[in-house]
Amino acid sequence: IKLVLDSLVVEEPPDSPDPSEEPHPPREKFVKIPMADLEYLQVCELVGITSQSMGALLRREIPIHVTSYQQRPLGSFMPPSPARGETRWRQFESFSDKEFVLQISKELIRAKLGNQKRLLQKLHSNRPERLRNASLSRLDQALKKVTQISLGEGTPSLLGLEGSSTRHFFQLWREYLPEEFPFERRTSRPPLDPVNACLSYGSAIVYHEISAAIHRRGLEPGFGLFHSTENGRLALALDLMEPFRPALVEALPLHLFGHGIFSKEDFDFRTDGGVYLN
Repeated sequence: IKLVLDSLVVEEPPDSPDPSEEPHPPREKFVKIPMADLEYLQVCELVGITSQSMGALLRREIPIHVTSYQQRPLGSFMPPSPARGETRWRQFESFSDKEFVLQISKELIRAKLGNQKRLLQKLHSNRPERLRNASLSRLDQALKKVTQISLGEGTPSLLGLEGSSTRHFFQLWREYLPEEFPFERRTSRPPLDPVNACLSYGSAIVYHEISAAIHRRGLEPGFGLFHSTENGRLALALDLMEPFRPALVEALPLHLFGHGIFSKEDFDFRTDGGVYLN
């Protein structure tokens, strides 16, 4: 990726020459992207990018996110975080308040379960033969239980309820996938089928976007609510991305596979059992 005026040029690597063939002029394969149209840039670790391009993006406050070949987030290049010491101090104080943490956690989980229900309702309205309305009652019950969790029960009860509801959601969600792309359960390290590969890559995109939004607002992304605060992960980003999973991460594979945009040729099947986008 290189900079040309106010646009980024993405070039494909040249084909390896075949000594048995007659020489021919090199082919140019590139896409020109105006930087005014970019919100962020996400690249695989195998992609090369010039320092001039990175400087131009960061000057316009456009973050650059890097993923591994296995679609796992590796890190980001972002503009300097605003100096907001008071904001972070208030964040630490609020996150030490168990009542505040439980209240925000319940709102996030309610939003996630509500979006799961809405996605299933939309799918059911288009293909009612795939799902019985009665199957959604379990999600309705979970939504009611979320509001009833007390401070004494805390986040463990909330996470248990979220986990069981999400497993039920996936049991219903997978019915709308084409038969040639089966989905048994959620796997990520490594993803064991093309559907999980898409879910992992979508999760990486949303994780990066939420992390960048937290960074721009001067908050500490490692300080979590219902995801525990640990060295080595951005717990607040994991918290805030939960409501977006049904609407973005889990809706996209249904579109890609259901409309034939992706086929099995778009995936690498590894000897270790992992499946990745090629």
